[in-house]
Amino acid sequence: MAYQDEHDRFVELFVIHQCALMALDLDAARLALDLVIYEIGVHADVEDEVLMPLFAERAGKIEGGGPELFAAEHDKIGRLLADLSVCLAELEELQRVEPRQALALIEKGYTFKHLWDHHTKRENAVFYPALDGLMDGPEGRDELAAVWLRIDEVDAASRARRGDPPAPYRAG
Repeated sequence: MAYQDEHDRFVELFVIHQCALMALDLDAARLALDLVIYEIGVHADVEDEVLMPLFAERAGKIEGGGPELFAAEHDKIGRLLADLSVCLAELEELQRVEPRQALALIEKGYTFKHLWDHHTKRENAVFYPALDGLMDGPEGRDELAAVWLRIDEVDAASRARRGDPPAPYRAG
């Protein structure tokens, strides 16, 4: 299943955020971080509402990769990103940001990057291969097509709940 390929895009967006911090460009840092939060939120909604129930129902007990573990990681990722957003807001309130202050936020971001890397590796090793195995064979193709339709529906609903993405990233 190619859905996990988005993980690399999220890392790249986060790197853009950190590079903007290095340049002391807080506007660009905010836009990139807000987009990371938005896109990871939508992605997690799809996994939690579509893929995780399928995994939990049909994959059985898998060591090191139960649904509750992935759900807990999604929650922790959300909390880490929210904390980074608060820290960035504190910098945005300052008249002048010193490089050391930006560096402190960049370093704080490594906790997120480490967890995201760990989460991605776990999903790539356990979660997505199990889902692929559930939809093997001729009848699996039809089921996979139905899953992709459901992914599109939940993605659209999540985006509707969250509202428009950050302004420079809006379509149109």
